[in-house]
Amino acid sequence: MKTILLIFCFFSLLGASTNLTLPLSSSPLRLNPILGSDIVSRTIDQWIFDSLFIFSADGKKLVPSLAKSYFFKNKTTLIVKLKKDILWQNNDKFTAKDVLFTYKQLINPNNFTPLSDEFKNNISYLKILSPYKILIKYKHPYFRALAMWNVGILPFEVLKNEKNLMTAKFNKHPIGTGPYILKKLQTSKDLVLYANKNYFKKEPNISTITYKFLPNHNTKFLMLKQGKIDLAKLTALQATRQISKKFLKKFNIFESPDFTYTNLTFNLSLKKFKNLKIRQAINLAINKKQLIKIVFLGHAQICLSPFVIKNPKYLAKLKLMQKSQNLKKSRKILKSLGFDKAHPFRFTIITQSLNKNLALSAQVLQYQLSLVNILVKIRILPWEAFINNIINTKHFECILLDWGKPLLPNPSVIFSANADKLGGYNLARYHNKKIDKLIKQENITNSLEKIDLINYKITRILQNNLPYIYLYTPNIILAISKKIQNIKPSFTGIFYNERMWKIKQN
Repeated sequence: MKTILLIFCFFSLLGASTNLTLPLSSSPLRLNPILGSDIVSRTIDQWIFDSLFIFSADGKKLVPSLAKSYFFKNKTTLIVKLKKDILWQNNDKFTAKDVLFTYKQLINPNNFTPLSDEFKNNISYLKILSPYKILIKYKHPYFRALAMWNVGILPFEVLKNEKNLMTAKFNKHPIGTGPYILKKLQTSKDLVLYANKNYFKKEPNISTITYKFLPNHNTKFLMLKQGKIDLAKLTALQATRQISKKFLKKFNIFESPDFTYTNLTFNLSLKKFKNLKIRQAINLAINKKQLIKIVFLGHAQICLSPFVIKNPKYLAKLKLMQKSQNLKKSRKILKSLGFDKAHPFRFTIITQSLNKNLALSAQVLQYQLSLVNILVKIRILPWEAFINNIINTKHFECILLDWGKPLLPNPSVIFSANADKLGGYNLARYHNKKIDKLIKQENITNSLEKIDLINYKITRILQNNLPYIYLYTPNIILAISKKIQNIKPSFTGIFYNERMWKIKQN
């Protein structure tokens, strides 16, 4: 009888093990939350690492995560109490030393991270008051005093003797406090995450997350239809024309505007783009509505701003600033600069292969610009080559790239003159004293209304000066297996409560 009971318990435990299968378009470059600049690395990082604060599901406020509580002693002094009994994935205890160590790495000039300027420019010092209590002294009142700590914390004991964080083995063998553990990372291979049984917020219901390495989009869609993937993004073409009633019996479709946008970025350090009239001529030649219709079959909107602008009055004014396609005016500007059919203006658009919509967008733009005698060459690079050879070096004429729209952005990361440096994200190499002044004003305000106004003013400057041409904000279309339960869509998406998801057993 005991033997039968043991066998029953054994198979019950096996049955309780569940797996979520997701697609992986490319391999992560670095699994380190302060260094990982590519979207794939950041996606994996979110399962492994935790931050002091996270955004609530509705996106309206920041709530403690590794932090237990906090209060402002005055306008520039933040006291944070940390949760006790949190374990790193190697069973070391999480303490204030880890937060101090992470801060020191963020401001270390040897670490090339786009996050460094925010910490250097706004924090005077961080001090440990006790093993589970820290004091953060800001240089001035700062609107992102909490939001800047929505970054993964690193383990002090694991990395304290590491001489070069940029090349550390840790970046391939990460140890975090997060809900999932990565045991092995291999380039161009499947990636498996295991539930952290000691996770302080409660062990996830799903035992493992398997990322299938599927760089080919057609293969990914085929495996999705076969039920070998549980959740994946759909292209507009797939969602509109390539899914059947049989597919819809197995999958739910979730669609909402994505927190991303796509733009053309001009390298303003090059002579050919320094003249604003050239950028104006390019802008007037582009038909954004046609672009959206061809690439997304209508499942996108014209991008009005790189920020999440909330005030409808500001949005209405930005909409009025949009220039409709005017080929006659574009040709006239080009002719005044000495360019015509016999002497066309030429440049190269470089983009990456990970997002197929970018390649198609480049082709549409190539055609539209040819109508005004602008000849465009297109280069499409693998993701790793694009990051290492183009983004990191800033060796390009023009790039077509998609960017994230954070809920509470830090404009200095992209638009400050100080971000025009190695590791910085001012890829246009655009310097504007008015924008730098507005960023300084934003840094010292805690009013969300004022922040919205400042971001609107920055957008107006960008729209008038055109270091970038903002094209579209796509909808995110997800196919989600009906066997996944407890998914609750929110303003911030669906992944905020992944730990609570359950896989329905067949």
